[in-house]
Amino acid sequence: MASVYRGTDTRLGRTVALKVMAPVFAEDPDFVARFSREAQAAAGIYDGNVVIVHDQGEDDGLVYLVMEYVPGRTLRDLLAERGRLDPTQALDVIEPVLAALQAAHTVGLVHRDVKPENVLIGLDGRIKVTDFGLARAAAATPTSSASQGVLMGTMAYLAPEQTRGVADARSDVYSSGILLFEMLTGQTPFQDDNALGLAYRHVHDMVPAPSTIVGGVPPSVDALVAQATQQDPDARPRDAGALLALVEQARRGVLEPPAPVPATPDLQQTLVVPIPGAGAPAGSAAAGDAGAVAVPVSGVVVDPGRPPAKRRRSRGWIALAVVVLLAVTAGGAAYWLGTGRYTTVPGVVGVAAKQAESKLAEQGLTWEYGKAGYSEIVPEGQVLSSDPEPGGRVQNGGTVVLVLSKGPERYQVPKLVGLTLGQAVDKLAQRTLVVGDTSKEFSTTVKEGKVITSSPKAGTEVRAEAEIDLVVSRGLPPVEVPSVVSQAFGAAKADLAAVGLEIRQTGERYQDGTTKGEVLSQTPAAGTRVTKGSTVEVVVSLGPPLVEVPNVLRKSVDNAKKTLDKEGFRVVVDNKCVVFCVGVVVDQSPNGGELAPKGSTVTIVVV
Repeated sequence: MASVYRGTDTRLGRTVALKVMAPVFAEDPDFVARFSREAQAAAGIYDGNVVIVHDQGEDDGLVYLVMEYVPGRTLRDLLAERGRLDPTQALDVIEPVLAALQAAHTVGLVHRDVKPENVLIGLDGRIKVTDFGLARAAAATPTSSASQGVLMGTMAYLAPEQTRGVADARSDVYSSGILLFEMLTGQTPFQDDNALGLAYRHVHDMVPAPSTIVGGVPPSVDALVAQATQQDPDARPRDAGALLALVEQARRGVLEPPAPVPATPDLQQTLVVPIPGAGAPAGSAAAGDAGAVAVPVSGVVVDPGRPPAKRRRSRGWIALAVVVLLAVTAGGAAYWLGTGRYTTVPGVVGVAAKQAESKLAEQGLTWEYGKAGYSEIVPEGQVLSSDPEPGGRVQNGGTVVLVLSKGPERYQVPKLVGLTLGQAVDKLAQRTLVVGDTSKEFSTTVKEGKVITSSPKAGTEVRAEAEIDLVVSRGLPPVEVPSVVSQAFGAAKADLAAVGLEIRQTGERYQDGTTKGEVLSQTPAAGTRVTKGSTVEVVVSLGPPLVEVPNVLRKSVDNAKKTLDKEGFRVVVDNKCVVFCVGVVVDQSPNGGELAPKGSTVTIVVV
């Protein structure tokens, strides 16, 4: 996934590990966005056994992660040097690993890639787990061949459900169980030359007890591995913390193995009949088994490890006769109950349908097809599973049910832009998809509460249950209300329209010192931030207040001026005097008794 460099934080003067993502990931915007979120989540894990995430970012196309530098080596290096660890050492390592995983599980983060390469052992002996969340970020890039490589590269540790693209805390528990098995035995429980074979083994085979591989493993440690590696996630400890509690029980030797899976009715038990002296020299460790005859007997369980009781010499020939008789009977029974009536189902998983049919025909078997299923591992058109499974028994000429793969389960992200969040949830559910992270942004084109964008975008093919991140509109972006007080109504309307606001006159009144149509007040006030498209309410002036015009007819010019001036009017004199001037007002406009704005002009005619 990345190249890792040792670098120096020049601001704090410390050595750091710089992980630079491979170009195939860095060029994918969906991966970069998801990687950033996973890095933020990983940075929120506070535990001494977790490698600290210092920073994350992108520079000139390079997506990087700045992490704590741990001088030392990986658990893989230690296993390569020692081969395996003794049980005490293995438990000493798994405990801090589980403590780190529990810290992640507590905040809802699943590691998904627990393996020796991600367990660091410092020079001071401290153990730290690294790369939280990176597997999920890569797995969310389904169209990338590199993301498939991530799955393939860690198949030896993957829980059965992860082959279907599903993972939770119990998946980390399973991987931890495999990790513990490898530390105890020096090998993983399943080996295969290809990832498909490994996936099949994880899904269909139980992990063996470590004590069957190497000696010196206590039963309680066998039980610990068995508890962690149950194929059914519900049968495992619920998270790393629950498994950590079982580690302490295993140390005390009190942990019991999980309850066995009930046998199906058609399973046959095996009766082992020893034939003395056949094959191995007397007294050898294998002497009791060398000449054994196996007879399938339904419902009978015989302990082959119990030493035979000493018998008197006089009964030896009788016992030998009985044994020979049983051996002869076993030969006939073996035909009817075992190999004679049955054949083995050939390996048909992972091959094309026609090739599988040919293999079955060679064994004299017939076939039929069951309902096809999705698979992240088996390509479309190849056999996903068979019933009975490969290696199982089927009667001669019997029928094997083949299930073909439909390839990876993929769905196209539907068009969600313009839908409400509820509508988007319903539409995604119709395609087995779910809503991931949601955020809100202002928009000039999408109404409030409607989806602006989705990530991945519409038309992208994603896995079932994939999380689709949505950006929902908060409506139009806010704008700052300008001041329109003292402006004429028309000018105020133009200024508000320029920033995307409406205007509405909600009142009018007279006011001294103003002109008619002038804005007296506004709501909201200037400087307030409001949503674009909002309305600003204004009160407009009717001009100065109206007062009654005094009647100045027949008054002298001087008296008339004084009277009008006292009431706040301006006076204009129209002198009509020609020859003989009396200086008396004979006419006025407006007339006395009329209402006129205070400060307006009154014209008087004088003769």
